[in-house]
Amino acid sequence: MKAAPKSKKIKKVSHATQTMYSEGAEFLVLGELLVRGIHATKSYTGFTGWDVLASNPRTGKTARIQVKARLATDFDGGFPIKNVDSDFVVLVALNRGYRYKFKNRKETGVKPVEYFVIPIALVKKAIKQGRTWGNMPKVHLQYLDIDKSILKDNWSAIQKFLGVRNQF
Repeated sequence: MKAAPKSKKIKKVSHATQTMYSEGAEFLVLGELLVRGIHATKSYTGFTGWDVLASNPRTGKTARIQVKARLATDFDGGFPIKNVDSDFVVLVALNRGYRYKFKNRKETGVKPVEYFVIPIALVKKAIKQGRTWGNMPKVHLQYLDIDKSILKDNWSAIQKFLGVRNQF
């Protein structure tokens, strides 16, 4: 009889490692946009308010996208945000293992990456509800005025914003 895989608990990561995960999430978002026929580029320096810039070269319209990464599979659905100078926030749930209550789990917790594409208007509205992480506003998926299943893989919102037709 095969033993069940041990739970994978995520240990506290260093700032350098967290930066690596964040950069990886930005590249994942860039790749998702490109394979959907949306022209996009990643910021390689600290542009305040956005990490990926998507555009429609025919019309010149651009969308500034801020990427938020969460490493743990069992994260609470929230992310801190201090700058809302973008058009969209893409929450990337990397799902690399469990951080909380891992002792009773029978699986590793490693799951496929999930993307939640959130228009900035929803983020701003959630910020006004007053939740914080330290002195920074924190937005939770469950407190947005929309079902989170609508936001999952909602790349069509960026396509519509840019006026880019779905190529598939």
